[in-house]
Formats: sequence, C-alpha cells, structure tokens
Amino acid sequence: MKAIIDIPEAKAISIMDVLQSISYLKVIPLTDEKFLLLQEVKESVKEMNEIKNKKRTARNARDFFKMFICYLFTTNQINLA
Repeated sequence: MKAIIDIPEAKAISIMDVLQSISYLKVIPLTDEKFLLLQEVKESVKEMNEIKNKKRTARNARDFFKMFICYLFTTNQINLA
C-alpha cells in the first residue's frame, strides 16, 4: 500500500525519523513541486479514463495548443527577444 502524509514543516524531521526507524517502511520525502506534479498526473490519468469511457469529451489538440501558447505569452513565461 502507498500513502501520502502531509506533515507540517515544524514536525517533519521528528516524524520522518520515526517513520524511517520502522524497518518495513520505505519513506520517500517529496518536495511540494513533486507532490503537485504527482497530483496533476493523477488528475490527467483520471481525465483520460473518463474520455476513454465516454464520460467526458476530448479537446481538439490545435485549440489546446493555441490556448497554451496564449497563456505562456500573457504570463510572460515566453520571451522571443
């Protein structure tokens, strides 16, 4: 079984020490960024399964990329200079 435990930063070291001391547990700390990525991938797989099971309709790829490029330009995440 896999579990994700959200631990307050102030308590993280002591809790991690306790968890790592248990021989049958494998403890892998996640950064906030990795956790967010994991959640987004999980949501994407769920959406793909809904599309596959006809519970949701897929977006046109061209429309998606147009929207994505516009987002990058409006948030200044892309610079052509």
